[in-house]
Amino acid sequence: PGFIVRTIQKLRRQGHIGSEVSLIQDIRNREFKIFTDAGRICRPLFIVDNDPASPR
Repeated sequence: PGFIVRTIQKLRRQGHIGSEVSLIQDIRNREFKIFTDAGRICRPLFIVDNDPASPR
């Protein structure tokens, strides 16, 4: 499951998966859910890289 989550995150951040697609990892039930139905709410999300070597 960790490999799938990392791969999906990478694809989303590269723009291969649209922002209107909801991706949810349910750790308790060991499920990874993908929702593409109409009316998905989009909100801004900022990715923070904690690597000190990253440019600011």
